[in-house]
Amino acid sequence: MFGLLHFGVGIGLLCAAIFGPSFLHKRTFYTLTQRRAFIAKALPIKGRSLKSYPITASSEITFKDADPPSIHFASEQRGSGGDRHTIQIGFERIADGRDVLRLIRRIQRDAT
Repeated sequence: MFGLLHFGVGIGLLCAAIFGPSFLHKRTFYTLTQRRAFIAKALPIKGRSLKSYPITASSEITFKDADPPSIHFASEQRGSGGDRHTIQIGFERIADGRDVLRLIRRIQRDAT
């Protein structure tokens, strides 16, 4: 019985590592306005969340040219104590990444 518990936890961790990113991606929604970027998530246990990030002329934008591309426009410190690390925040794995980057650059130009 004790070994079965450990086996079950191991299988759960393996499934989370394999299916977790696609599960999260399917439940994440991105919106870009003339001043802000919004990231909404609808997760089963955590519920719904909505975060907004301002897009200004001084915002540092990074473009990850992958298939599909990602655009990062904010960062956040996570962790506690000596285990703090920086997480890049943005639109992950979007099909029309180059068009969205063009829109963000236009928003930055208009913000000056």
